[in-house]
Amino acid sequence: MEDEMWAGQDVARFEVLLLGAGFVTKPTVQVLSDAQITVVVGWTLESAKKLCQGIENAHPISLDVTDSEALDAEVAKADVVVSLIPYTYHAAIIK
Repeated sequence: MEDEMWAGQDVARFEVLLLGAGFVTKPTVQVLSDAQITVVVGWTLESAKKLCQGIENAHPISLDVTDSEALDAEVAKADVVVSLIPYTYHAAIIK
C-alpha cells in the first residue's frame, strides 16, 4: 500500500512543515532530509536553528503555533504537516 501511495510522486519536491523541536524531531528531520524532502522546522527560532544545523534539506523558522494567522500561512505552504508538539495544540493545527 505504501508503494502505491507514492507511486509516480517526486517526493523530493515535497515540503514538510515539522512543528516542534523535541527529542524525536531531529531523527525525523534527518530521515526526511535523507529522502531529499525539504523540511521546514517551525518552533522557536533558536531551537529550530539548532535542530537544523548540519542537515542539508532542513530550514528553521520561528513559528508561534498559538498565532493562528502565522500558523495558517505556514501550513498553506506545506504539502504535509507533522506535529511533534504537545497534543493540546493539535486542534489549532488541524483547523
